[in-house]
Amino acid sequence: QILNAACFTGVEFQNRFFWRSITPVVVLLMFYATMHVSWVLSKTVSFVEAMGPAKTMNALGLVATAACVTMCKVAFQFFECRSHPSAPATLVAYPDITCDGDDRTRIMWAGYTTIILYPVAVLAVMVFLVVVAP
Repeated sequence: QILNAACFTGVEFQNRFFWRSITPVVVLLMFYATMHVSWVLSKTVSFVEAMGPAKTMNALGLVATAACVTMCKVAFQFFECRSHPSAPATLVAYPDITCDGDDRTRIMWAGYTTIILYPVAVLAVMVFLVVVAP
């Protein structure tokens, strides 16, 4: 139970959705922090080589490419509803949340933001990099 995500995020839908959708941004920040830590270590430890921005972006691009389908899935889970014969439709990823319920409609903006952020923006950046890369 110590590694249960609900212990960290809480059981409210908005918190669970927020932390699930912000995870790729946390990974991005970890890459950025690792690059800066390597710069500091390279100045103090002789056998540590600093990660350059190009290497860091290359590694991040590899991870983003591999995780693209998962990021898109997370973004679209907010809109995937499952119908039930004798009950209101619920979200597939969050069976305790009804599709027409207040919990979901209150943070509808977050669902649209994740779609703009992950499937649209990430793919746009990848296409841009492919076009301008040497």
